[in-house]
Amino acid sequence: MGGSNVLEAAIYTDDETFDLSFLYNYGNIRSINYVVEDMGGYKVVVVYLNMK
Repeated sequence: MGGSNVLEAAIYTDDETFDLSFLYNYGNIRSINYVVEDMGGYKVVVVYLNMK
């Protein structure tokens, strides 16, 4: 059974997509999903990691 972890980061960008593939280098990650929430002057990216 896998567990799950959630990371949250506030970033300043106009981009709607992000390359998070580098996270695969930091552990037993099965998949990465994320949601971008527009907060006006910045965006909040919530990253969901499905661990092996």
